[in-house]
Amino acid sequence: MQTYVGASKAKKIWEGDWFDLWQEITGRKPGTDLSRVFPVQLGILTEDLNLDFLEYQTGWKLDRSFADHTKEPIRHSTYPHMGCHPDGMFMLEQHPASVNAKHTYSGSYKEGTGEKDRVVEEYYWQQIHEACVVQDHLDGTAEFGILSVIFGNKEPAMIKTIINHDHLRQYTGRLNDFWWHVENDEPPATEKLDTPPVHIKYEKPIEWNMAERKEANLWGDVATMIKETETSIKANKDAKDQAKALIIDHPEVAKAYGNGIEVRRNKKGSLSVHIQ
Repeated sequence: MQTYVGASKAKKIWEGDWFDLWQEITGRKPGTDLSRVFPVQLGILTEDLNLDFLEYQTGWKLDRSFADHTKEPIRHSTYPHMGCHPDGMFMLEQHPASVNAKHTYSGSYKEGTGEKDRVVEEYYWQQIHEACVVQDHLDGTAEFGILSVIFGNKEPAMIKTIINHDHLRQYTGRLNDFWWHVENDEPPATEKLDTPPVHIKYEKPIEWNMAERKEANLWGDVATMIKETETSIKANKDAKDQAKALIIDHPEVAKAYGNGIEVRRNKKGSLSVHIQ
């Protein structure tokens, strides 16, 4: 018999898909053998590389000491039947955060196609489960969960999911209700629970259409200069520096565009200018 529920089972807990999980945890049926499931093994194989890139891109230093699933998990001090093996964890903006490294399909992934929405929805309850455990372990309040996702063969995309504490409390209640069935060796219903849809939020890059802002005239002049002086190295550099200066003090802006040019901010905060 297993002594805790791990984060990978969190979606089943929330959706009330309890009967098979109860059988597995109480030893009545074996768990699913994933050792020959190629996408799962590929995800495991790329975890360290994924996290290495995340650390390089952000400057974060992750604690990966609990990532080994052959070792004892982190357990919640009040609910020891809630445990997890986060791929990484750290303090983000003075708040505990867990990190999940994932590899998924979509070699044709592009921003705005809904693929991030799909991934966030798929792993949201895993993030909620880990947030509950990690904030207890690190003695703080989790406000974000981090997904570092390799889409196909693309460089990992970092998604910062916002932790909804109402969802966290509701999830903990469902997990405790499920665990009652384990402790009392009482089978739960075979039908799933009624699960209303929830609104999941994650941070999305902010974009400015400079033609609609008060700096529109200056941006237009600078854009014209950049395009006209592209072959003149010094003048071109000066014009690009002026364009960068218009958004350098606004770290929340990921991209500013208009008049045929755009300024992009990468994950490390550096700005670059491009002709559209």
